[in-house]
Amino acid sequence: MKNSGGILTIFFTVFFVTSLFGFFAYRYSKSIKNNNLSLLHSNIVLYKSEKALSILKDIETGTRGFLITGDDAYLEKYNKWKDMVDTIMHELKTLTRDNPVQHSAIDSIAVLTASKLQSCKMMQDFRRSDSFSLLSVQPLMLSNKQVMDSITFLMVRIQTNERNLLTSSHD
Repeated sequence: MKNSGGILTIFFTVFFVTSLFGFFAYRYSKSIKNNNLSLLHSNIVLYKSEKALSILKDIETGTRGFLITGDDAYLEKYNKWKDMVDTIMHELKTLTRDNPVQHSAIDSIAVLTASKLQSCKMMQDFRRSDSFSLLSVQPLMLSNKQVMDSITFLMVRIQTNERNLLTSSHD
């Protein structure tokens, strides 16, 4: 009977050590999974913000080309991408709902984006009118540029914040 007590002790010791290793392995894998999800989230925010910025720049460039030439071919990207910007902004708003600072910046960008698209449409309509001249649309173009500069500033701030989150998650 003495021998069976030693076997039970060894069995429970092995069981305890194995359980302990299992517990720590589980916690470690869960930590890695959460870290990977955080990295994926930040990379999606970075991608979507860069995509929105790129589309807005294309829309601005196309609108300027149309203003100068009157050629509707310059509006191809505007017509193709104007609705996509709203979709991306909605996605960014959803992605940043856990970060009030980012969420607020996205709200501001959404308002500025709506203003920019409306301004681009006004310039297009004005270009098609009989009273069009580049000189008369210049104040609207300047205002549109200032809106784009504000959007760019806020997007860069969002991207910097996400990159900081990426860096801090590696520490």
